[in-house]
Amino acid sequence: MSLEQTVQYDSGYDKLPENATPLQKMQYEVGKEFMKGINNSQMNDVLMKYGLTAEKVIRFEVVVNLDQMREPNNAAIPESEMQSALKAIPAEELKLASCCWCWTRNRCVPCNSIC
Repeated sequence: MSLEQTVQYDSGYDKLPENATPLQKMQYEVGKEFMKGINNSQMNDVLMKYGLTAEKVIRFEVVVNLDQMREPNNAAIPESEMQSALKAIPAEELKLASCCWCWTRNRCVPCNSIC
């Protein structure tokens, strides 16, 4: 199965399946680091300062701009197998990770989870 045919991994970054594809592994790693960064920040204080305190009203996403990767001006970056495979995906962008701010847990959680 090619990279562009894989189903994206999105189960809250808890555990990676044993038979994960390279894209799923990348999504998992990006998701874990993304959540760690947001949850170790002062985001709660900033959102509270501006009154954005409703559950899951704030959504954070990490998106790869596939169109930008295909631009010839980006040829200075050495081409990797992952980059080649991502460029072959027939879409404008690919969401790697997302989370929604959960006030009851004071952290960002997968948007499909319960706060």
